[in-house]
Amino acid sequence: MKITIGTYTLADDLDAQLLTGPGGLQISGADQVQHAALLRATSMASFNRGNRQTALSFTVVRRHASLRDAEHFLLTHERDLPRSGLVTLTARSPGGAEVSVYLPAASVTPQSRYAGLTTRHSYTIQGGALLTAPPV
Repeated sequence: MKITIGTYTLADDLDAQLLTGPGGLQISGADQVQHAALLRATSMASFNRGNRQTALSFTVVRRHASLRDAEHFLLTHERDLPRSGLVTLTARSPGGAEVSVYLPAASVTPQSRYAGLTTRHSYTIQGGALLTAPPV
């Protein structure tokens, strides 16, 4: 699976530098629900107000040629990673078919660490509803 924010690639399972694709990928969605205690009612009333929120989280492990390269990537990744924008998730099959979903105006919170020649990056992404076509 390939995950990008704008033109910046967060995960790509076809990238030889990556040890893992988006590992532990979790996708969850929730609507805003209003609960009301109505006078003399036997139970609460719930009203789904929509306002879909989608959250994604995953981890990527990268292998680097040297310790210096790992440290350099860790620092420049933190600096260069866009914090908001259009997130695209693309699943690819061995036959070459692709399916994409889009999360417009999403925000990204990264967490990175390194150990030797590898860096581990965990991402939490929050946005509205997942779309099956890119927004216009």
